[in-house]
Amino acid sequence: MDKIIINVDEAKKNSMKELLSKLSSNKNGLSVQEANQRLQKYGPNEIIEKKQILLLNLLDIFGVLYHGLLK
Repeated sequence: MDKIIINVDEAKKNSMKELLSKLSSNKNGLSVQEANQRLQKYGPNEIIEKKQILLLNLLDIFGVLYHGLLK
């Protein structure tokens, strides 16, 4: 099983049955053995932060402020 990444928008478009199928799971969740195997294979669940976008937003704000000071 390959690592599956499903974003929020994609998740909203699918039924629970479809999501569980994509994640190779079921309504009862994973067995302890399967959860441990996936943890060893893929590592812990992580939320991927978009730090670069935050940095660009901050630079944009400072640019606007700087431009306003020059006027």
